[in-house]
Amino acid sequence: MTSLAEDRRSQKRVANACRYCKKRKIKCSGIEPCHSCSQRKIACIFEEAEKKVLVSERYLLELERERRRRRSTATRSHSTGSNSRNSPRAEETVEQAVSEGQAQAGRERRQSQSLDSITNPLVSQTSSYVQDSVGRYRFLGSSSTWTFSQRAFIHLQQAFPENETIAIPLNVDGSAYQLDYTYANSDGIPDTTELPSIDYTLYLMNTVKFHTCQMLRPFDAEEFTRNLYEFSEQGVAKIESSRLWFVQFLLIVALGKAMLVVLKDPSTPPGSAWFQRAMSIMPDSVRLLREPTLAIQVLCLVTLFLMSIDMKEAAYGYIGQAARICLVEGLHQDTPRQVMGDKLANRHRDLWWTVYILDRRLSSMIGTPCSIQDVDITCPLPATDSQLGTVLNIHVKISRLMTQVQNSVYSVEHLSRPFVKIVQSTLRNMAAMAHEMETVFASASYGSIDSVSTVACHISLSYHHCILLATRPLLLHLLITQLKGNVSHHNIEQNLRPQTRHLLETSMQSARMTLKRLATLYEHHLLDAFLPFDLESAFSAAFIITLASVIVPSMVSDAAAYRSISYRIIDYLIRKGNLPARLRKKELLCLDQMIRPLLNTPGLPPRQNVGNADEQSTSFSPEFGIFGNWLAGPAESGFNPAEMLDIADQLEPQAQSTNSLDFETDWGDNGPRTWWLELPHDQENVHP
Repeated sequence: MTSLAEDRRSQKRVANACRYCKKRKIKCSGIEPCHSCSQRKIACIFEEAEKKVLVSERYLLELERERRRRRSTATRSHSTGSNSRNSPRAEETVEQAVSEGQAQAGRERRQSQSLDSITNPLVSQTSSYVQDSVGRYRFLGSSSTWTFSQRAFIHLQQAFPENETIAIPLNVDGSAYQLDYTYANSDGIPDTTELPSIDYTLYLMNTVKFHTCQMLRPFDAEEFTRNLYEFSEQGVAKIESSRLWFVQFLLIVALGKAMLVVLKDPSTPPGSAWFQRAMSIMPDSVRLLREPTLAIQVLCLVTLFLMSIDMKEAAYGYIGQAARICLVEGLHQDTPRQVMGDKLANRHRDLWWTVYILDRRLSSMIGTPCSIQDVDITCPLPATDSQLGTVLNIHVKISRLMTQVQNSVYSVEHLSRPFVKIVQSTLRNMAAMAHEMETVFASASYGSIDSVSTVACHISLSYHHCILLATRPLLLHLLITQLKGNVSHHNIEQNLRPQTRHLLETSMQSARMTLKRLATLYEHHLLDAFLPFDLESAFSAAFIITLASVIVPSMVSDAAAYRSISYRIIDYLIRKGNLPARLRKKELLCLDQMIRPLLNTPGLPPRQNVGNADEQSTSFSPEFGIFGNWLAGPAESGFNPAEMLDIADQLEPQAQSTNSLDFETDWGDNGPRTWWLELPHDQENVHP
């Protein structure tokens, strides 16, 4: 008993949690060592709370002037003792050296501030627009990949006179295809000519199911099949009893043909004839509410088709209508199973989360705020008792992470917060998701035998899309800083703080893993040639790697190989009849041309050639297929949970040197308000 009491007294009581418990967000016993670390037999480390003093800018400048005055006095005294005391020339030389040193220190300090005072250049309190060829002003949504590329083009064109003659490819929403249809008589019999047979329709339905229902639930295959057999028996009577179901039938035929058939006419979207038929008999909003569950499914199918033909703004309107029907019907809350039964409750739950995922993804693509807040949703997550349920569950959580990125990194409200700190909290949340992604990769294998899974690949692509979405504003910030000359070209990488470098490395790693995943799908003929998600991932990753190759070339020494991978993937999509892919390739080629002045800037170190990707040689090995060892392994996710936590920890501010005045700016609406300065210990009692 005495020994136990002495042990307890020897344990030190502390006020905060240890480092291990903080990372895992678990309760810490508060003693050193804590219970968790003692059980795991690991070192228990308690970090002392940082002591920071808030001082005014005026006081800080006075300290800086005093430090310079003392340094100048010491330099003069040393010079006078070493040379003749009455030598005006020696004193003049010292004064000149001190002046040059102060000027150099000022330049270095301005360079440090321009790199460390990072804000998201895509976010502002005033809307930004570009004018298209017909004079219409197009809104630049902050989180949109199209906006990111347009901003980069605009800054590159303004920085170099030789780029002024290059026409920036706008490729605004809806410019890929011309799609027109007229509304038919709402009371007449719709066009039923040349309908596919029931066997072919089932084949088309299963094609749509394979490409969409593993990640989403845009329609109920069992219910659709039952209605299809009724249609084969009843004919026109089935259409008259449920006109909306016939719209669903035509949309599934349109999507199935678009995913299978390659059209030679580049001006016509694949499956468009069936889509136009469906839209011509689409009921109005009042009639849609008569069959709300079927209406939501129909609107989800319309959304997927419009997204795929690069009409995201129209798709955003249709999925918004579906979301509002869900709210009116109460699908965003838990369905009472004792009233409706398990089958209908599960259908409502999966349908709600499908609408949620599509709404979040389109909000990110267009750059608009999320219309439905997570705090208002009480619908339970999809069940994880099956692989498909687990995949949908994880897809919902990744969509939530995407929402967190939009509400933090791309929020006007958080403009005054340090950018690195915002991204750090997002990466911590992503670390938990890495655990669940590993279960998806494991469930897709045959026991201990790995397999290539489209589900696992697309979950990984969505995950890395979140990382790229959160980190790419930093790359644009560095590009703008470099083009404005605030940081010298040859010192930009040396001037990066460790936290900024870790963030850039994370972004580059996600871009690489995105292209490796897409290369794996390409090798096994599993790329989605019609749906927009693979093209969006390929373009975003290729654009980021190309920009980084001229801003921080040491981080992307393998940029040529990855850019060649991206061109091969996009060329494949073009051959499959994807016209938006042709537009994305033009934008990448334009970027190649506009960054050439950066490669020819005097004083730059030699960098790799960044020209047309078709002219570049790669290290692909025919022994392993087209891409050789550049493919992602079946269980390779890019980051494991421990790595994600380490990345987030590395973004913590480093301890400041007591011999320097290294600081970060706390930005307000009208510029810097105050300065946070970690003072030496002998000055902690000094007040402003």
